[in-house]
Amino acid sequence: MSGRSVTVASELEPVVTIAEIRSLPVGVGLVLWDDFPPTLAYLPGLWEERGWKTIAAEEAASRAANDAARRPCAGPGHRRMTGRHRPPRASGEAP
Repeated sequence: MSGRSVTVASELEPVVTIAEIRSLPVGVGLVLWDDFPPTLAYLPGLWEERGWKTIAAEEAASRAANDAARRPCAGPGHRRMTGRHRPPRASGEAP
């Protein structure tokens, strides 16, 4: 090395202010992706779909089933499983 250093600085002008982001209407989102300029996108709500009542009912049923399945595991001394842990092996089970 020749002992020289180079500093590069750049400053970008905000396209959308924080106040504008906070005041975005329902269904509009700010998309920030890769090196592309920020974009405002329309995000349709579930209630705009034809079968939204069916979808909402199925979601509620799935949540209730998941909650019920978790309840027995919430007792004292129980460890919740995560992707990093495996359940204990049954005796005689091969590793």
